[in-house]
Amino acid sequence: MAMAATAATRLIYIHQSPYIDFTSAHPYPTEPWANLTLTQMQTLLSAWISDSHNAVGKPSSWVSSTPKAWIAFAWWTGIYATMEAQGGDGSAFWWYNAPNDPNYGVVLGAPELAVFRAHSAVMQAKSGPFPTPTITPTTNPTLLFQSAVYDRDDHRHSRSLGPNLSLVNTGVGLQTIPLSALKVRYWYTTDTATADQYSCTYAIVGCANLTTSFVQMATPVTGADHYLEIGFTAAAGSLGPYAETGVIQGAIHKTDWVQLRSKQ
Repeated sequence: MAMAATAATRLIYIHQSPYIDFTSAHPYPTEPWANLTLTQMQTLLSAWISDSHNAVGKPSSWVSSTPKAWIAFAWWTGIYATMEAQGGDGSAFWWYNAPNDPNYGVVLGAPELAVFRAHSAVMQAKSGPFPTPTITPTTNPTLLFQSAVYDRDDHRHSRSLGPNLSLVNTGVGLQTIPLSALKVRYWYTTDTATADQYSCTYAIVGCANLTTSFVQMATPVTGADHYLEIGFTAAAGSLGPYAETGVIQGAIHKTDWVQLRSKQ
């Protein structure tokens, strides 16, 4: 956060707070109670930047209140030139696309916008290119993905189980993972020897891009003697960092649609 420094406060004292990351000023130089000339404002801005860097030890951000529209171009040209020459660190202006504010609003096509665009290009060059993310692969699926599996209802009087699911790439290692490398299992108990079947009702990745198989567990456990394994074809695509598959809705049922007695 930053706190604006005004004529009634001391920039250095306020911004020495450990809870403030950078210094900020939002002056109104052309208001009657300030009545500064452009040269005076440039001198004040230079002092603010110097104090920020040398006394406070923090970056400085200048928030420009747009002067009256008829002098904005000249003021922005002088102010941003001073800021660049003194090594200012950040800037913004008040306020854009405000046609109902003829005094301070900056509207589309205003000549001072060309000044700000040129200034922005200088600041972007000063910042340098965006850093290249460091990819640190991990093969641990418990770190790479989070899954949500839930039933659509309690199925006490149902002819199907409704395992709906979604997968989220946690972003660990900034890895993009092909969905075809993943499998999701849903454990349940089967009631009869009649074959089980899975029907996909909706999937953002496409029901046609799912693969399914049923496996009978060699050693049943409490609440499960079978599991449904859902996979993905190559056409399902990949999940980049922090992306998700969206919901995958489906149902397990008997081929004869007999009413189910138990589920997990």
